[in-house]
Amino acid sequence: MILSMIRKKACRRILPLIIVVLLISIWPLPTIFSQSDDITIDNKNAASTESRTGVEFPHAIHTESYDCLDCHHDYHNGENVLDEGELEEDGSAACNTCHTSSATIDLQTAYHRQCMTCHRAVNREPEFDLPITCKDCHPKELSDG
Repeated sequence: MILSMIRKKACRRILPLIIVVLLISIWPLPTIFSQSDDITIDNKNAASTESRTGVEFPHAIHTESYDCLDCHHDYHNGENVLDEGELEEDGSAACNTCHTSSATIDLQTAYHRQCMTCHRAVNREPEFDLPITCKDCHPKELSDG
């Protein structure tokens, strides 16, 4: 009986500690699988010219206002059938997976359509002035000379 009471007291002390340790160990999991806050889109295969830089894309700002499937897509029969889980797994849902140079819509066209169409729509509101020109998104690279 005394041994049973000691075990109960030990469990009452250890159990909260175990719970805290488990919570701390799983807390970072959502951030491990999420996209970083800022992404540099710099795919030289998509660029029609070498004179422009890649695009600094503020992913976090976009995820505050839009759902993942508003931008990321895999259309079949006019319906976006992409599973959001594919975005977090192995990168197989990256734009350049489908939008290749031989695709109906190449990568550069896909980026420009997606970004500029949305920015133009948002810019109809007077408080917004999102980038839509080449130089807004692609500042010219500085020469080494």
